[in-house]
Amino acid sequence: VIYDARADVYLVADAGAGQQQGGVREVSPQDGAVRALVPSEVGLRAPRGLAVVRATLWVTDVDALRGFDRATGAPTSVIEIPGAKGLWGLTAGEDGTLYVSDAGLDAAMEPTGTDAIWRVAPGGAPEVLARGEALAHPTAISAQRGGLYAVSWRDGTFFQVDYHGVRTELGRAPAGGL
Repeated sequence: VIYDARADVYLVADAGAGQQQGGVREVSPQDGAVRALVPSEVGLRAPRGLAVVRATLWVTDVDALRGFDRATGAPTSVIEIPGAKGLWGLTAGEDGTLYVSDAGLDAAMEPTGTDAIWRVAPGGAPEVLARGEALAHPTAISAQRGGLYAVSWRDGTFFQVDYHGVRTELGRAPAGGL
């Protein structure tokens, strides 16, 4: 879930259930009204992370970032992330650079060994910012002035990855998978 201040709505990634495809919903904070911005018919397989950059809504979807027109929900672009198996978190820097976590987990939550945080500059190709087992299945991420804050699924570690790819542990939850 992210809040879109410009439209004054919450955007919710809906991963679907069973054979149902996922989508993105808008939820009004005033009355709770729900609108399908990106309907399930579009064919998102497992949308999780969301970020808005200018007029584009970016959505993580297993192995690619998918762009949609923020107002209409129409598909606009696809950025394949090489070797990704489980894209999860998504955040945007002030300059529009996208950062996406590959949790390194498949649909059954089994490790794939692809744990990474990727950077995609506007108009650029995806590049690895950080990679490896030490990331411990990174899920949620947030771009901040000094770097990215992230949390691991495996062990609940809260850490920072600076914009040069250096990881610093900041704390740990009592358990992973929270």
